[in-house]
Amino acid sequence: MPNGVSGLANELRMFVNKRVNITTDGVAQDVIIVEVNDNFVRAVEVCSGNIKVYQLSRIDFVEDTNP
Repeated sequence: MPNGVSGLANELRMFVNKRVNITTDGVAQDVIIVEVNDNFVRAVEVCSGNIKVYQLSRIDFVEDTNP
């Protein structure tokens, strides 16, 4: 991604209100992204409805699960 973390933030903004898998520390979670800023991503976990907050610097991989 260009420009490191800020480039990742720009890329992730196109997934707001969409379902994705976010992998951090080798653990993937099925979430719907609700907010992206330059430091973190806020999402709702699909299975539980819990709010998840991910630091952008800790995100390993994001996979689009939309058809």
